[in-house]
Amino acid sequence: MQAQHNTGLRHMMLMNQPALKPFFVRFFVRHCKKQPFLATQCANVQQIISTGDEAFTNFSGRNPWIFSDSVRGLAWVFVDPETSPEAEQYQ
Repeated sequence: MQAQHNTGLRHMMLMNQPALKPFFVRFFVRHCKKQPFLATQCANVQQIISTGDEAFTNFSGRNPWIFSDSVRGLAWVFVDPETSPEAEQYQ
């Protein structure tokens, strides 16, 4: 009987927790003078990665570094510049 009560209590405590606030995310391209490249809101780290995939060609191949501050709801993503010949023309 005690185990059922504890499970119900834990469930009630989880239900009363405030919803996690979204991250305000800034994406930067290393060595690029135009900063930030993109600024947006994301609900979680998975959405940050999905946004990076949409915004950058070959996102995972560009060595992304993701830093987050869950207390302040901030995140920063740094990626390497593109190494294709076409991209080098514009740098």
